Amino acid sequence: MRKEREEEIVKAFFEKDVQERVLHELFSPKKRDQALNRLCHQYRRMLKGKYMIEVAPPNSDPEAIYRLLKAEGAEKAVYSLSYNEKNDGKEMPLLEAIEQAVGFGMPSIIFLHSRGVGLFRS
Repeated sequence: MRKEREEEIVKAFFEKDVQERVLHELFSPKKRDQALNRLCHQYRRMLKGKYMIEVAPPNSDPEAIYRLLKAEGAEKAVYSLSYNEKNDGKEMPLLEAIEQAVGFGMPSIIFLHSRGVGLFRS
């Protein structure tokens, strides 16, 4: 987890009324899963919708998702918040982040660049 990066993400992409709570939970090892759980069920209320790119079903082809997100301006390296420990709180190549998210069964939020996020719901 990169605390500075996550703080930057929360301040840029989360609604103001939830930012303090989300930061508190993300930075607490005992409560991080609460913030991620909230993102599973309340992402539309928590995230600023104007920045989201929702990958609609069927969303099981990592290469197709990769092409879609690259067309939206995704950078090569992205930051991910996810229940999947392999990519939670990590910066990684876009395709790798997508491959980790596809089929996991829980949402992953991939921060594509400074202008937007990709929300993958499997």
